[in-house]
Amino acid sequence: MDIEEMLRGAIERLQAANAELDAEIEAERSQNDEARQNLAERARKGELGADWQRVQQRIDLGETSLEAVFSGADESQAARALRERSQANLGELAEEWRREDETDDGDEPSPAAVVSHASAESSEHYAAAVERIAQSLRSIGRDVPGRNF
Repeated sequence: MDIEEMLRGAIERLQAANAELDAEIEAERSQNDEARQNLAERARKGELGADWQRVQQRIDLGETSLEAVFSGADESQAARALRERSQANLGELAEEWRREDETDDGDEPSPAAVVSHASAESSEHYAAAVERIAQSLRSIGRDVPGRNF
């Protein structure tokens, strides 16, 4: 098999993986849209508290967005309260995951451990792929930009 066939095969595999990812992204987008609609409805009814209700009213009026609220761009009192509550909740969740990791009782790993492992594994795969591509380029006498071998 020559380098051109190898590259064609790699491109085909990447295109297939890209199509799968696109389908997954669209499914998640649909789920996220539904979750946002449910959240907005509960906020309008006051089920999530007065701060959420005020923020949702402002969203409905086009004065703000969830992105503005949680990025800090919306500096209203209700938005600040939601950010503070969210940060506290995330802190508690991280602490819970840390405790789960410390008391590893053989059950499934915490989400934090899963993400950490996946990140490390992804970095290893990326480095291996870069090296394979570089070796292929060297074998056909091509320079590898940005790499000193």
